[in-house]
Amino acid sequence: MDELANSNSPVVQKLSANNDNKTASVEPALTEAQWRWQMNDDAMATEKLSEGIRNFAIDQVKLEKQLAQMF
Repeated sequence: MDELANSNSPVVQKLSANNDNKTASVEPALTEAQWRWQMNDDAMATEKLSEGIRNFAIDQVKLEKQLAQMF
């Protein structure tokens, strides 16, 4: 941060809220049916998503127990 603060180099703006970035490729949105098909077709993605949801639920229970002990 000090190096940046002490720098006299010009800063070139790269992003703007009004900038129409026509060079960026935008992939068409998937329908829900397409998304479900692709998700079910990828065994690793399906298993990892399920694992993440299960672990999140386990952590939620732990957090609720900790909060109950605090109050």
